[in-house]
Amino acid sequence: MDFELNEEWQLFRDAVRKWMVKECPKDWCRELERKEHEYPQELWDKLTEGGFNGIGIDEHYGGMGYSAETDMQRYWRDARLMSIGPISNEMARNMIAEELGLPRSY
Repeated sequence: MDFELNEEWQLFRDAVRKWMVKECPKDWCRELERKEHEYPQELWDKLTEGGFNGIGIDEHYGGMGYSAETDMQRYWRDARLMSIGPISNEMARNMIAEELGLPRSY
């Protein structure tokens, strides 16, 4: 199964990246993260102005027709970033449990 983005979605991804660099500098985003329990009205206002609020709405209803398949591409890409090292999940769980002083499960 091919999870690569088609040309249209690649163009959209690149446009979003350019918009983020211009409209949402890292320092501003980090400040929003520090206020994690506050509603980020400024961010939603910027997203609305940028035309991104209709991403998940079907094109029939005026949205952009964002699909679950696009999420899959991101999940597969990000899954490689989650690796602790060249070990299995079971080995990682055992190491963590040992550090926490928990009994072995086997």
